[in-house]
Amino acid sequence: MPFFLFDLDRATSGGAGEGDASAIIDYMKGLSPSGVELEILSLGNFDFKNPESTPTNKIDKFLNHLLSRIKAKKDCDYVHALLNCCLRLHYDLLMSENDLISKLQVLNEAS
Repeated sequence: MPFFLFDLDRATSGGAGEGDASAIIDYMKGLSPSGVELEILSLGNFDFKNPESTPTNKIDKFLNHLLSRIKAKKDCDYVHALLNCCLRLHYDLLMSENDLISKLQVLNEAS
């Protein structure tokens, strides 16, 4: 399992805290553009060892971290770039889940 997904699952177990979101955004900033895209693309993969780790749950957790950073008014431009990449790569999954659509609406209103 990639470092980012491990950190994301661990960090979101108690909710999306500001420190957790900051650590994940800092990790993402250290990656090359293709590395960022690969990490976001891997959110759509199933983890067969952990049945609770579905693509929908992973993307929801990722969106929670993005929302946390936008509400804190930190790294807004970078968060928008990550959100754009997530929308481009997972548009079909995002539009098929009402919970994710409502999360995107909250993100839109917050920014």
